[in-house]
Amino acid sequence: MKTDLLAEVEAGTTKLAGKIADAIQGLNDQREKLAAQIAALNVKHQQLVGRPYNVRSGGAGGGLSQGRTSANSSVSPAARKSRKRIRRSPEQLEKVAGGVVTLIKSKKDGVSAGEIIKNFGVLIPSTKEFVKKWGGVNVRTTGVGAKTRYVA
Repeated sequence: MKTDLLAEVEAGTTKLAGKIADAIQGLNDQREKLAAQIAALNVKHQQLVGRPYNVRSGGAGGGLSQGRTSANSSVSPAARKSRKRIRRSPEQLEKVAGGVVTLIKSKKDGVSAGEIIKNFGVLIPSTKEFVKKWGGVNVRTTGVGAKTRYVA
């Protein structure tokens, strides 16, 4: 009786081991199919964007970030975005502030922020503080929001 029970248990474990092996084989087949699809998508992404998909940034659009590219990348050096800050001398800052003051004084009704940005770029920390520090002139604002005008 013990031998019949032992033979039955061995048959059950053999059958179970076979089912587990089949499941593992099925998962391996799925993994290979997914790897082939990923490789094909990476080729298409490289063709469209000019660099491979960045898996580490993950998520939607992870490969579209403006991160650094390798030296052997297909992106030309001119197309790479430079993030190096351009430092300006105090003389240059004073010249820009003087230009802003001249622009503001040349218009009777004042100047909008958009006009200042178009001519001189964004002034940090704010236009008023920049002109006060580097131009020595207190600039007033009139209006609210998009209708704000700078008056000297």
